Amino acid sequence: MREDVGSNLYKVDQKIIEILNDNARTPSKEIAAELKKSGHDVSNRTIRKRIERLEENGIIKGYKDVLTDVSGINEYQAVLMKIKHSESLESVKESQRIHHKIR
Repeated sequence: MREDVGSNLYKVDQKIIEILNDNARTPSKEIAAELKKSGHDVSNRTIRKRIERLEENGIIKGYKDVLTDVSGINEYQAVLMKIKHSESLESVKESQRIHHKIR
């Protein structure tokens, strides 16, 4: 019977990971409802605690944004800027214009 409990716990964690993999913003309430449909009756609080444990144990290492191809170009750009506090907004804009021309 002990193996069944361990196996069930593992299946619940797998299902949580599967749901979060599909949408990392899924509320614990929705995860609990989804698990209930598959025969696992767990509370919202239990879901949150399990997610915390999965994060603490390094099984869930983080969450990331996945950009969709809205434009149809498959090209994304990111601008990373380190701005000194003493610089004015105009000097930052000028630096951006110069950088854009160089590329």
